[in-house]
Amino acid sequence: MTTFYFNEILPEQSESDVQLAFEQTIRQIALLSGKTELELTRPIITGTSPNSILICGKSLTALIDACPNRDLRTEAQFIFTQNLITSHENALPTDTVNDLIEASYSFQGKGAINLAIAYHMKWPLVSLPLANYLEQNELTVESDVAEKLSIPNYYAQQDTSYIERWLLDKANEGAEGLDLLKSLFVEKGAIMTNTFNKNWNDAPERLRKLTINRFKLAIDNKMIFPIKADDDLIKKCEVKGNESVYELRQRGSGLRIYFGYTTNGQIILVSLHTKSESLGREQTMDINSAAREIRKAIAVLSV
Repeated sequence: MTTFYFNEILPEQSESDVQLAFEQTIRQIALLSGKTELELTRPIITGTSPNSILICGKSLTALIDACPNRDLRTEAQFIFTQNLITSHENALPTDTVNDLIEASYSFQGKGAINLAIAYHMKWPLVSLPLANYLEQNELTVESDVAEKLSIPNYYAQQDTSYIERWLLDKANEGAEGLDLLKSLFVEKGAIMTNTFNKNWNDAPERLRKLTINRFKLAIDNKMIFPIKADDDLIKKCEVKGNESVYELRQRGSGLRIYFGYTTNGQIILVSLHTKSESLGREQTMDINSAAREIRKAIAVLSV
């Protein structure tokens, strides 16, 4: 799934009707997210809380509250429900984030580290159409020491062909990668839970490639069929019950993939995480949840 990032670098003044532009944007995003083939989630990621984002002197929260139509106001509240960038940026390696900070990316003379993160996370931007430089299919962030980054930008225009084409291409990339992952398990076959499919769709391309590479390494080392846990690449997890849960991992990135097996040896891919997302008690909950998913998958197959 793909999520928009809200471009908070907006003009301090505009000749446009800010409230009207905001309401038009909400309507257009709702229409786009209704097209299931685009795999677009409705909550938009923001750099900070809506009440801290100022748009021509008004906070984003004020624009939401000023929507005259109750349904539109409810939609706007849902779209901007505290989906902060801080809950996602740990998906990028620390070295990458540090490189972006050192590059001092800017847009319209203002610091644009969040836009650079959006580029690497493959989040398209959504911008309110309040100036000509925002009404572009791509926005470019610049640096004196690094390459320019061009990011897809949607500004609530009626012609949605560009952004729809970009979203479809991204959705197809995820599907192709998933097919490649499935092909690794051709010996026994693979079951992928709904949770794993969602995690895969939400994961940046870097984690998808890393997942494929780590499973390929495990298969090449004859560690998957049959399972061979070495506490380095693959670890056997401690769980309650009779299900065996295994963790494929990569220490540097924090990649954690939980999986198990059916009674006939078919692999069940349960979920994909990074260590920064799942620490301590939460990681234990992820493992116990994986055990339940494995139990459920085996039960369905035995019917």
